[in-house]
Amino acid sequence: MPLGVEIDPTRGWLVLNEAPVGRGMVGNVRVVDVADGSVVGRLEGGTAGAVFDGVIAVAMTDGEWKRPALWTPGSYPEPVLTDLPGDIVPVACSPDGQAVLLRQDFRARNELHLLDLPSGRLT
Repeated sequence: MPLGVEIDPTRGWLVLNEAPVGRGMVGNVRVVDVADGSVVGRLEGGTAGAVFDGVIAVAMTDGEWKRPALWTPGSYPEPVLTDLPGDIVPVACSPDGQAVLLRQDFRARNELHLLDLPSGRLT
């Protein structure tokens, strides 16, 4: 069952967040080519949060917390290392794809952080 949709206009992709029945809060990401309906990629155990030019910022569950990663369909997700506690979920990408807005959920508080991808600096 699709829960949310992101669009990558540069690739013509729909990026769908799905909730498999019986898996609780663990979701899947499915990427579909709009032109022919073919499945470009599928990622189990993740949630898409932002898309830029074929790269999808996802939240992956590490057993305890959700952690951000960058995923290109056809490859493995690359973890984005942060030392922040709690769930860290990507929310949006900058227009040039050089930064990702992250939401931190910890102890009933939400905070936003901006991650500069080239430097890895978090503000």
